[in-house]
Formats: sequence, structure tokens, C-alpha cells
Amino acid sequence: GAMEGIDAAQLAALQKKLSELGVSFVDTLPPAIRRRVRALRGLQAQRDELYEKFLEERAALEAKYAKLYDPLLTRRKEVVTGKAEPTDEEVEAGPESGSAAAAAAAAAEGVVVENNEDGDEKGIPDFWLQAMRHHEAIGPAITDNDAEVLEYVEDIKTGKLTGEEEEGFWLEFHFRDNPFFDNTVLRKEYVMIDEEEQLLDEARGTEIDWKKGKDVTTKLLKKKSKKGGPKGKVQTKREKVDSFFHFFNPPEMPEDESDLDEEEAEELQDHMETDYEMGLALRNKIVPCAIDWFTGDAVEDDSDSDDENDDEHGDDEDGDEDYEDSDEDGGDDSSKSVGVTFGAPAGAKPDAQGGAEQPPECKQ
Repeated sequence: GAMEGIDAAQLAALQKKLSELGVSFVDTLPPAIRRRVRALRGLQAQRDELYEKFLEERAALEAKYAKLYDPLLTRRKEVVTGKAEPTDEEVEAGPESGSAAAAAAAAAEGVVVENNEDGDEKGIPDFWLQAMRHHEAIGPAITDNDAEVLEYVEDIKTGKLTGEEEEGFWLEFHFRDNPFFDNTVLRKEYVMIDEEEQLLDEARGTEIDWKKGKDVTTKLLKKKSKKGGPKGKVQTKREKVDSFFHFFNPPEMPEDESDLDEEEAEELQDHMETDYEMGLALRNKIVPCAIDWFTGDAVEDDSDSDDENDDEHGDDEDGDEDYEDSDEDGGDDSSKSVGVTFGAPAGAKPDAQGGAEQPPECKQ
């Protein structure tokens, strides 16, 4: 055939030469093969047309079910915040905790597991904080200082961006009045060039209006200046520290990418991937299935279905000690790539396929 006797390197060189001349690879094929190629392109066009239809129908179906989920999520918020107590019917509808029997057995041994003293807490304290801590993409990013702030989260919501030109999704963290900042809602948006291909255009976040001295994303460093008379003036400067709340100040691609050296570019790419991974985890896992993340049930389910054998993330209470921010070297060994890309299609991990569109499913 026409291909024999040319090795891959020669073929590549030939193709490069041809494309410089404006000739495509297909033009070099024998007529009979060109004819078949053209027919296959026709079949592909039909398939693409059907696929567009599928995407439209799927979007309509998602919108329909989003409306049906809404009242359940609203009710969840009422119970979590203590605005309402669940009815007896609602309680009966929930499965009993599987560990009740184990607790009874432990009690027989004289180990008291159950806590029978009702305090005056309303709702479910630290609900969202615990749910997030149990997820391996988010838990390690939560420092002790962050935890104090996240106790004030009343609800986390998510939805699709609906701008004319924009596809992608948004997340909203709703806070009750708190001593840390004045915002009641912190919003994060992921604007996608192509959601199917996981092409991220940019991420945007709310600027946080921290109250004086309450910013957990920075710390104040004081140093006495050596010169300046006997008294020595104290200089202060703010330094960035690890914090979940950098999530709302996402990394940006510089206008001119050539400003970055290779290491900086790689670091930025890692940082953006980690950020996107956190966004996907919130959108596809934590928001739809918060109770299963709060109890830890989802952790087992998730690790069964995960292709990484990674059983350390069951209990991430102290996961912040060994957490390193991606601005320091060596902090990226634990990050799993979901392969989001900025401007070129990504080879995604199976459970991240389909980007933000992946239908949220609690029990795999």
C-alpha cells in the first residue's frame, strides 16, 4: 500500500511539510480511500447532530429534576439550621443508623457510646464543616482557623451559569452573621469554554470583606527594623497562609503566558486543577449528598468506586497538619488530577468525565 516503507518519523515530517503547503494528510491518500474517508465524515456529522440533540434533552432533563430536588434541599437547610424540627414521618423515612446495634453491644460491655444528654443546640452544628472535612479533595485544605469560620455556614448551593454566552457552574456558601466577615454569601463561578471537554476558561470568586484582624488567609508578621535609632521601629507585613478561603480568590492565567517560566506555569496549572477539583467535589458530591458526607457514609462508598486505593481519607480531623499549599514545593504529591485543561481538552479521570455535567450520584 501507499504507506509501506515509510516509518512514523518520516510520515510526521512529510505531514508537517504538506501542511505548510496547505495540503492535508487526506489529500495524499489514494482516491478510493479518500472516497471512504469522505463517507465516514458524513456519518460523523450525523452522529454529531444526534449528540447535540442529546445534550439539549439532557439539559432539559437536568433542569426538570433540579426543580424537583429544590424543595428537598430547602427542607434540608431548615433542619440543618434549626429553623424547623423534622416531623415524625420524616424521621421514620430515614434509615436508622447501622451502628445502633454496635453501640448497644458496647454499652453491654460498659462502654457508653450514646450521648443521651440533649444540649440546647439548634439543628445540626458544624454540618457543612464536617461534610467538607470528610472529602479528600477538600478536607486537607481546611485549617483549624478555617474550621472556626466554616461553623457559620448555613447552606451551600450550586447551579448552572445561565448567561447568554457562558457555560459552567456556580457555588454559593451562605453564612449566618459571624465575627469574621461582613458577607452573607460567598460565590464561586467556574466559566467553561466547553463543559463536555472540561475546558475551563476562568474561575471567579467573591471578594471577602474580612473584619479587622479576622482574615484567616493571611498573618501579620512584625519585625523590628535594625536601623532607626535606639528605639527600633516595628515593621509589619501581611503574609499569605494556607487557608480554604483562598478558594474564593482563585488563581488566574496571566494575560501573557510567556511571563511565566516553566516551573511557575506548572505550579499555576496544579493550583488551577486543585481548585477545579474542589469545585467539582462540592458540586457533584457534597451539595447533592451532604448528609452522607456528614455521617461519613459517602466516604466508604466513594473509596470503593475510586480507582485509587486510598483508604486514609476516612477521618480527616487532623488532615491539615500534613497539608501543604500548592504555593510551596512538594505539596502536590497527593493531588489527584481530574485533568481539567485551560484551552485544550483534558484526559479526565473516569469519575470526573463530563465535567460539571456529571449527574450527582451519592451511592455509587
